[in-house]
Amino acid sequence: MLKSETAKRKLLNLVEECRNSGATRLPAERSLAARLGCSRSTIVKVLNDLESEGFVERRIGSGTYLRSAGETARRTCIAVVMRGVFYRSDEHFRKLMDEISRLARERDIAIRLFDDLRATFSRDPENNALLKALEKGEIRGVLIISRLPLSITSRLCALAPTVAVNNIFGDGSEVPCVSCDYFRTGFLAGKYLLGRGHRKMAFVTDDLTHPESSVELSGFQAVLETGGVTLSECDVLETRQNPETMKERVIAFFRNTGYTACFVRNSARIANMMLALESGGIRCPEDLEIVVSGNYDAYVRRQWRLAVIDTRLDDMCRIGLERLCSLPETGNGRSPNLTLLTPQFVEQ
Repeated sequence: MLKSETAKRKLLNLVEECRNSGATRLPAERSLAARLGCSRSTIVKVLNDLESEGFVERRIGSGTYLRSAGETARRTCIAVVMRGVFYRSDEHFRKLMDEISRLARERDIAIRLFDDLRATFSRDPENNALLKALEKGEIRGVLIISRLPLSITSRLCALAPTVAVNNIFGDGSEVPCVSCDYFRTGFLAGKYLLGRGHRKMAFVTDDLTHPESSVELSGFQAVLETGGVTLSECDVLETRQNPETMKERVIAFFRNTGYTACFVRNSARIANMMLALESGGIRCPEDLEIVVSGNYDAYVRRQWRLAVIDTRLDDMCRIGLERLCSLPETGNGRSPNLTLLTPQFVEQ
């Protein structure tokens, strides 16, 4: 039995115990994870399932409340799907899930998270939990939040209305996509740094193979060229995912190289990079001015003195959810294949 199925069975037993004891709400997610012996991400998925099935009601900032046994009304339910395993410690996907959950509750829509789809469809392409829920009509639509193989997206959109969020590389003829204009993001970053008088600049990303990296790098290079500045391969740093090696890579890249500014592509590890620079004696912005793309709150911007190109993750989620709810029950209709949002510059 899968971990999520075991956790769901245990959580249903706990819901019944709480009802019998007169309790009105469940313990916090972290407490539930410790009590049931599973990860917090598993608890999040199971609670989403229980909410869509009418057992509980989740309220942001307040907790998870029990519905009485007599409450049988079922709300519209959508599936939120992703290629890999969902971890709440992953800042990007946590923000996506939190924002989608908030917007769904405002509209009285239930969501169910289906993750690790690449492995799921590889293991059981014809009889997995997502396909079963779609075929039974339990799911009204599908919101894709990470890149999936086209064989999976085509299968999903044949069964229910489907929209991809933060993805400009979906199956364009079938799946409407809502994303940020990442070329313009890189362009805005370069324009800002040129306007500040910088001539020796770098580009930093965690993974050069990520499609958005190449698009942002292209926009950055394009505007630098208009200012007579060439960005070569040696001016690009790929930090990779390992924070243990990131420190050495960052220090070695920026020490004694003459860089005065850099553009950091959307990275949940910006704090690790800033700490690495500090440990290497590189002050920001005195020695190195940084523009970063992504979604960072005011506290993070103040703490690290960052200029930010806001890629409008919250608006992507809102428009994606609205688009999904407006699609007809069968097929995706004539909705535009791609909606690109203009990034917004937020100077420190």
